[in-house]
Amino acid sequence: MSRSFSTKRGNAQLCAAWVVRTAQADLLQPVHDEIVVDKNRFCVFSGNDLKEVLRSEGIKHLVMAGVATSGVILSTFTLAADEDYTITILSDACADPKASLHEELMTNLFPRSARVLTVDQLIASLAVG
Repeated sequence: MSRSFSTKRGNAQLCAAWVVRTAQADLLQPVHDEIVVDKNRFCVFSGNDLKEVLRSEGIKHLVMAGVATSGVILSTFTLAADEDYTITILSDACADPKASLHEELMTNLFPRSARVLTVDQLIASLAVG
């Protein structure tokens, strides 16, 4: 399994992709103008230059999705909130082995410093804005 995080130049969107070596993996590969930052820890900011990449691109809003809600998402959320990023967490694009913990985080913790939306709600908000 290869994990990569990239920012797309021009439209300043942050994309996070866990690339699994399967027949569909080609769909998730970075394109020629994307920056790839390796992720080696629970928090996507640890052990790499992601903060510097985001700052150099002027990215201040993170949209988060992934596995596991109580690991990667929680660790990244905590540091991103401390760094004053605007955060959106996609509740139906995250998962955790313990469903009740996922629900607790999405309902009671994350909304303190982030917008918690479904993928459909995010898409609808982009169409309006």
